[in-house]
Amino acid sequence: MTARSAYCVRRTSDLLKNDKSDQKTQQNELFALEVNQMARFHLNYLMYEMARNRVMSHNWKDKNILPHMETIVKLFAVKHLMDDSQFLFEMGFFTQGSSLLRDQAFKQLLTTLRPFMIPLVEYSPVMGRAIHTTIGNWHGDIYEQQLDVAKASRLNKTEVPPYYNSLMKPTMTMRKPKPNL
Repeated sequence: MTARSAYCVRRTSDLLKNDKSDQKTQQNELFALEVNQMARFHLNYLMYEMARNRVMSHNWKDKNILPHMETIVKLFAVKHLMDDSQFLFEMGFFTQGSSLLRDQAFKQLLTTLRPFMIPLVEYSPVMGRAIHTTIGNWHGDIYEQQLDVAKASRLNKTEVPPYYNSLMKPTMTMRKPKPNL
C-alpha cells in the first residue's frame, strides 16, 4: 500500500472508530468524503499494482517492449502523484523540493518514452505484429504516405461512385432555393 493510501486508511479508520454514530450515518453523512477519498486512492494503488504485475508476468514476444511498458506504468504512478500528493507532504514523506523532483521525473519518463509512442500504439500484442498506419513512419514522409493511401483506396477506383447519380445527387438538388425575381 502506498504511503498516501495508508495515511488515508489510517485517518479514516481512526475517524470511524472514535465516532459513536451508527455505521451507515458515519459512511454516508459524517465521513463520506474521507471514505470516498480512501477508496479512490486505494483503487489507484490497485490499478498500479495490477498493471505492474501484468507487465512483468506477460510473456512478450518481443522482449524489447518490456522496458517501455515499465516506463508507462511508472508514468501512471508519477502522474497520480502529481495529481494529488498533499498527504505525502502532510506526513513528512515529501519535503521541500520534492515537487520539483517529481516533475523532473515525469518529464524524464516522457522524454524516454516519446520516441517509442507511435510504435507502441501501432504494436498489436494480439496479432504479435505491427499495424502499419499513416500516423508515422521511419522516413517522416507521413503526408506523402497519406496521399498514396488515399489514392489507392477502393473508394477512388471509379471517377464517381456508382451510387452518386441515383442517391446523392437528387438529395443535393431537391431543396434548391428558388430565385426571387
